[in-house]
Amino acid sequence: MLVVEGWMPPEELDQAVALFQMGKYKLVITTGGPITSTIYHQKPHAYAPLAREYLIRQGIPADAVVAVPAPASAQDRTYLSAVMVRFWLAKSNQDIDLIDLFSSGVHARRSRELYRLAFGPAVTIGIISAKPSDYDPAAWWTTSIGAKTVITELISWFWTMLLFNPGPKGLARRAVGSKPCGGYAVRVSRLSITKKPLRKANFVAHMCWCFFILSFAADAARLVWRSGFEKGFPSNEWLAFC
Repeated sequence: MLVVEGWMPPEELDQAVALFQMGKYKLVITTGGPITSTIYHQKPHAYAPLAREYLIRQGIPADAVVAVPAPASAQDRTYLSAVMVRFWLAKSNQDIDLIDLFSSGVHARRSRELYRLAFGPAVTIGIISAKPSDYDPAAWWTTSIGAKTVITELISWFWTMLLFNPGPKGLARRAVGSKPCGGYAVRVSRLSITKKPLRKANFVAHMCWCFFILSFAADAARLVWRSGFEKGFPSNEWLAFC
Protein backbone atom coordinates (compact mmCIF):
# COMPACT_ATOMS: atom_id res chain seq x y z
CA MET A 1 0.00 0.00 0.00
CA LEU A 2 1.22 3.49 -0.89
CA VAL A 3 0.27 6.54 1.21
CA VAL A 4 0.70 9.84 -0.64
CA GLU A 5 0.74 13.15 1.20
CA GLY A 6 -1.76 15.16 -0.80
CA TRP A 7 -0.38 18.65 -0.16
CA MET A 8 2.49 18.16 -2.62
CA PRO A 9 2.49 20.10 -5.93
CA PRO A 10 1.49 18.37 -9.20
CA GLU A 11 5.11 17.84 -10.29
CA GLU A 12 5.73 15.72 -7.21
CA LEU A 13 2.39 13.91 -7.37
CA ASP A 14 3.36 12.89 -10.91
CA GLN A 15 6.28 10.99 -9.39
CA ALA A 16 3.79 9.04 -7.27
CA VAL A 17 1.84 8.19 -10.45
CA ALA A 18 5.00 6.85 -12.08
CA LEU A 19 5.70 4.79 -8.96
CA PHE A 20 2.22 3.26 -9.00
CA GLN A 21 2.50 2.42 -12.70
CA MET A 22 5.51 0.25 -11.93
CA GLY A 23 3.01 -2.27 -10.55
CA LYS A 24 4.22 -2.50 -6.95
CA TYR A 25 1.00 -1.26 -5.31
CA LYS A 26 -2.67 -2.18 -5.46
CA LEU A 27 -3.96 0.64 -3.25
CA VAL A 28 -3.07 4.32 -2.93
CA ILE A 29 -4.27 6.47 -0.02
CA THR A 30 -4.09 10.25 -0.28
CA THR A 31 -3.93 12.32 2.90
CA GLY A 32 -4.22 15.96 3.91
CA GLY A 33 -6.46 18.31 5.81
CA PRO A 34 -8.55 21.30 4.78
CA ILE A 35 -7.14 23.99 2.52
CA THR A 36 -7.53 27.49 3.89
CA SER A 37 -10.08 29.45 1.87
CA THR A 38 -8.70 32.31 -0.20
CA ILE A 39 -10.05 34.63 -2.88
CA TYR A 40 -9.02 31.92 -5.37
CA HIS A 41 -10.73 29.06 -3.52
CA GLN A 42 -14.05 30.17 -2.10
CA LYS A 43 -15.43 26.65 -1.64
CA PRO A 44 -14.04 24.45 1.13
CA HIS A 45 -11.48 21.93 -0.09
CA ALA A 46 -9.14 19.39 1.43
CA TYR A 47 -5.83 18.15 0.10
CA ALA A 48 -6.76 14.46 0.28
CA PRO A 49 -9.73 14.45 -2.18
CA LEU A 50 -8.06 16.96 -4.50
CA ALA A 51 -4.94 14.80 -4.69
CA ARG A 52 -7.11 11.74 -5.36
CA GLU A 53 -8.83 13.51 -8.25
CA TYR A 54 -5.48 14.54 -9.68
CA LEU A 55 -4.02 11.03 -9.49
CA ILE A 56 -7.10 9.64 -11.24
CA ARG A 57 -6.77 12.21 -14.02
CA GLN A 58 -3.15 11.16 -14.43
CA GLY A 59 -4.08 7.55 -15.04
CA ILE A 60 -4.44 5.70 -11.72
CA PRO A 61 -7.74 3.72 -11.65
CA ALA A 62 -10.42 5.32 -9.49
CA ASP A 63 -10.99 2.12 -7.52
CA ALA A 64 -7.31 2.04 -6.57
CA VAL A 65 -7.23 5.48 -4.90
CA VAL A 66 -8.87 6.35 -1.58
CA ALA A 67 -8.91 9.82 -0.01
CA VAL A 68 -8.54 9.88 3.78
CA PRO A 69 -8.84 13.53 4.84
CA ALA A 70 -7.89 14.81 8.26
CA PRO A 71 -9.77 17.41 10.33
CA ALA A 72 -8.42 20.94 10.56
CA SER A 73 -5.53 21.40 12.95
CA ALA A 74 -3.10 24.23 13.63
CA GLN A 75 -0.32 21.79 14.56
CA ASP A 76 0.81 18.18 14.19
CA ARG A 77 -0.95 17.86 10.84
CA THR A 78 1.24 15.02 9.57
CA TYR A 79 0.72 13.00 12.74
CA LEU A 80 -3.03 13.61 12.60
CA SER A 81 -3.08 12.42 8.97
CA ALA A 82 -1.25 9.26 10.00
CA VAL A 83 -3.77 8.62 12.76
CA MET A 84 -6.68 9.08 10.35
CA VAL A 85 -5.10 6.54 7.96
CA ARG A 86 -4.79 4.14 10.88
CA PHE A 87 -8.46 4.67 11.76
CA TRP A 88 -9.53 4.11 8.15
CA LEU A 89 -7.59 0.85 7.88
CA ALA A 90 -9.11 -0.41 11.13
CA LYS A 91 -12.61 0.59 10.05
CA SER A 92 -12.09 -1.13 6.68
CA ASN A 93 -10.85 -4.31 8.38
CA GLN A 94 -7.62 -4.23 6.43
CA ASP A 95 -4.72 -6.07 8.01
CA ILE A 96 -1.64 -4.10 6.97
CA ASP A 97 1.88 -4.75 8.21
CA LEU A 98 3.78 -2.63 5.65
CA ILE A 99 3.15 0.88 4.35
CA ASP A 100 5.23 2.90 1.92
CA LEU A 101 4.91 6.62 2.54
CA PHE A 102 5.44 9.06 -0.34
CA SER A 103 6.43 12.53 0.83
CA SER A 104 8.28 15.58 -0.42
CA GLY A 105 12.05 16.02 -0.20
CA VAL A 106 13.52 16.49 3.27
CA HIS A 107 10.06 16.46 4.86
CA ALA A 108 9.96 12.71 4.23
CA ARG A 109 12.20 11.81 7.17
CA ARG A 110 9.98 13.58 9.70
CA SER A 111 6.82 12.16 8.13
CA ARG A 112 8.21 8.65 8.48
CA GLU A 113 8.94 9.14 12.17
CA LEU A 114 5.44 10.48 12.85
CA TYR A 115 3.82 7.58 10.98
CA ARG A 116 5.92 5.19 13.06
CA LEU A 117 4.59 6.81 16.22
CA ALA A 118 1.01 6.64 14.95
CA PHE A 119 1.11 2.98 13.87
CA GLY A 120 3.43 1.49 16.45
CA PRO A 121 5.94 -1.34 15.97
CA ALA A 122 3.46 -3.75 14.38
CA VAL A 123 3.54 -1.86 11.06
CA THR A 124 6.72 -1.23 9.08
CA ILE A 125 6.83 2.24 7.54
CA GLY A 126 8.89 2.63 4.38
CA ILE A 127 9.64 6.04 2.92
CA ILE A 128 9.99 7.32 -0.63
CA SER A 129 11.08 10.91 -1.08
CA ALA A 130 9.88 12.88 -4.09
CA LYS A 131 12.37 15.17 -5.76
CA PRO A 132 11.41 18.74 -4.83
CA SER A 133 9.97 20.79 -7.68
CA ASP A 134 10.86 24.26 -6.36
CA TYR A 135 14.60 23.87 -5.68
CA ASP A 136 17.57 21.68 -6.59
CA PRO A 137 18.25 19.25 -3.72
CA ALA A 138 21.88 18.94 -4.84
CA ALA A 139 22.39 22.69 -4.33
CA TRP A 140 19.68 23.63 -1.85
CA TRP A 141 21.77 26.36 -0.20
CA THR A 142 21.92 28.41 -3.41
CA THR A 143 18.25 29.43 -3.29
CA SER A 144 16.20 31.02 -0.54
CA ILE A 145 13.40 28.44 -0.76
CA GLY A 146 15.90 25.57 -0.65
CA ALA A 147 17.78 26.94 2.37
CA LYS A 148 14.56 27.76 4.20
CA THR A 149 13.09 24.32 3.56
CA VAL A 150 16.14 22.31 4.58
CA ILE A 151 17.01 24.31 7.70
CA THR A 152 13.38 24.46 8.85
CA GLU A 153 12.94 20.71 8.36
CA LEU A 154 16.19 20.00 10.21
CA ILE A 155 15.00 21.95 13.25
CA SER A 156 11.53 20.41 13.00
CA TRP A 157 12.98 16.91 12.81
CA PHE A 158 15.00 17.49 15.99
CA TRP A 159 11.90 18.87 17.72
CA THR A 160 9.92 15.78 16.69
CA MET A 161 12.59 13.41 17.95
CA LEU A 162 13.13 15.17 21.27
CA LEU A 163 9.94 17.00 22.25
CA PHE A 164 6.95 15.59 20.38
CA ASN A 165 4.65 13.66 22.70
CA PRO A 166 1.93 11.59 20.98
CA GLY A 167 0.22 10.64 24.23
CA PRO A 168 -0.01 7.33 26.10
CA LYS A 169 0.35 4.11 24.19
CA GLY A 170 -2.91 2.23 23.82
CA LEU A 171 -6.29 2.65 22.20
CA ALA A 172 -7.66 5.67 20.40
CA ARG A 173 -10.26 7.63 22.31
CA ARG A 174 -13.34 9.40 20.99
CA ALA A 175 -12.15 8.86 17.44
CA VAL A 176 -14.79 8.81 14.71
CA GLY A 177 -15.90 5.24 15.32
CA SER A 178 -12.43 3.72 15.10
CA LYS A 179 -11.44 0.23 16.18
CA PRO A 180 -8.37 -0.74 18.24
CA CYS A 181 -5.35 -0.73 15.99
CA GLY A 182 -2.29 -0.54 18.26
CA GLY A 183 0.10 2.37 18.12
CA TYR A 184 -0.38 5.43 20.30
CA ALA A 185 -3.57 6.96 21.63
CA VAL A 186 -4.67 10.40 20.53
CA ARG A 187 -7.75 12.34 21.48
CA VAL A 188 -9.32 13.86 18.39
CA SER A 189 -11.63 16.70 19.29
CA ARG A 190 -12.98 18.27 16.11
CA LEU A 191 -10.16 20.63 15.21
CA SER A 192 -7.14 19.64 17.24
CA ILE A 193 -5.15 16.95 19.02
CA THR A 194 -4.92 17.04 22.79
CA LYS A 195 -1.42 16.08 23.85
CA LYS A 196 -0.17 14.99 27.23
CA PRO A 197 1.68 17.92 28.85
CA LEU A 198 5.40 17.62 29.25
CA ARG A 199 6.55 16.97 32.78
CA LYS A 200 7.95 20.02 34.50
CA ALA A 201 10.98 18.04 35.60
CA ASN A 202 12.02 17.63 31.96
CA PHE A 203 11.51 21.26 30.98
CA VAL A 204 15.07 22.39 31.70
CA ALA A 205 16.51 19.39 29.88
CA HIS A 206 14.35 20.12 26.85
CA MET A 207 15.47 23.73 26.79
CA CYS A 208 19.12 22.66 26.96
CA TRP A 209 18.55 20.31 24.06
CA CYS A 210 16.89 23.10 22.07
CA PHE A 211 19.86 25.38 22.71
CA PHE A 212 22.23 22.60 21.59
CA ILE A 213 20.19 21.96 18.44
CA LEU A 214 20.07 25.64 17.46
CA SER A 215 23.81 25.97 18.06
CA PHE A 216 24.49 22.88 15.97
CA ALA A 217 22.24 24.13 13.15
CA ALA A 218 24.03 27.50 13.14
CA ASP A 219 27.45 25.84 12.98
CA ALA A 220 26.32 23.46 10.23
CA ALA A 221 24.88 26.33 8.19
CA ARG A 222 28.11 28.30 8.56
CA LEU A 223 30.22 25.34 7.44
CA VAL A 224 27.95 24.68 4.48
CA TRP A 225 28.08 28.33 3.47
CA ARG A 226 31.87 28.33 3.56
CA SER A 227 32.53 25.03 1.80
CA GLY A 228 29.44 24.32 -0.28
CA PHE A 229 30.22 26.59 -3.18
CA GLU A 230 33.77 25.23 -3.49
CA LYS A 231 33.27 21.47 -3.50
CA GLY A 232 29.50 20.89 -3.64
CA PHE A 233 27.25 19.24 -1.11
CA PRO A 234 25.37 15.97 -1.84
CA SER A 235 21.61 16.27 -1.45
CA ASN A 236 21.21 13.93 1.53
CA GLU A 237 24.60 14.29 3.23
CA TRP A 238 23.30 16.80 5.76
CA LEU A 239 21.24 14.04 7.36
CA ALA A 240 23.79 11.26 7.00
CA PHE A 241 24.37 11.23 10.75
CA CYS A 242 20.76 10.22 11.45
